Amino acid sequence: MFFSLKNKKLFIVGFIVTLLSCKTSINKTNNASDVNYIPYYSQVYKADSLFLTNNFQKSYNILDSLFQKYEPHETENINEYSTYIACSVLTGNIDNIEIKIRKGYSKFGGIGITHPKRDSIGKVLIKYNLLTIEEKRNLRKEYFKQFDPVLRNRIERMFKEDEAARVPELDYVKMRFYQKKHKKEIEEIIAKYGYPDYQVIGSTGSFEELPVNFMIIFMHQKDSFKKKYLKMLYDNMVNGKLAPEEYAIIVDRTYLEKKKSIYGTIIQPGLAYPKKLDSIRTTIGLPNVDYQMWAFKKRFPDT
Repeated sequence: MFFSLKNKKLFIVGFIVTLLSCKTSINKTNNASDVNYIPYYSQVYKADSLFLTNNFQKSYNILDSLFQKYEPHETENINEYSTYIACSVLTGNIDNIEIKIRKGYSKFGGIGITHPKRDSIGKVLIKYNLLTIEEKRNLRKEYFKQFDPVLRNRIERMFKEDEAARVPELDYVKMRFYQKKHKKEIEEIIAKYGYPDYQVIGSTGSFEELPVNFMIIFMHQKDSFKKKYLKMLYDNMVNGKLAPEEYAIIVDRTYLEKKKSIYGTIIQPGLAYPKKLDSIRTTIGLPNVDYQMWAFKKRFPDT
């Protein structure tokens, strides 16, 4: 099916994790990189806001220009490549639309639109779906080939172990046991694969099973352990291998200045620099602190 709306429940799970996840100075990297993705993130959020307010042409213009400079991503909860395809069709920019659609399936696992008028947009998009069921199936197979099933299964098992020590109630003996056990595994995984974000293990909406979230396992390690990897994570973010939102959550959980949040990903106990919060977020490509809630309400007005 061309109009594959990503599972709303999974979207909400990811959104809540972002809001509830529990300082560092604003880092600068000396690492030479061909592409700095921080401007990419900023423009993706801008295009997303335009799409959600039905400014399809402006959204298309931003994304079309952006994808000429950057290899496109399909960031969790933003879905910028799907937005690009939708805006391409809605604005009549349909040159090479079949190639774009094929890329959506083979590289990102499908096309998922989250918009208040997603049903009517879907009816327009479906007219340009020239792929057969067999073609879609084969393209999705290409997508799944990107991910190491051994790694994904390992992280899924770790995630379940981590959760079992905390649900339905906290078991501190189990928590300490799995923290120590997972520390060694995390070191092994990062040494072999790098930090496994959704680009390494697949997006939450692409698999039938529950979301596999490495970030949660990582955040449950001691701060001294996490600090060793923050420079690597920052470089990953700059190089387009880690979403700025995930980086911000990890930083806020690792470094707390006076037990307050730098990037605003922690609701309590407060903000370290409330007057500078949005300008600080801008340095890593994040929108203003109220954006995610605004966008969520736009996408799901009946929720």
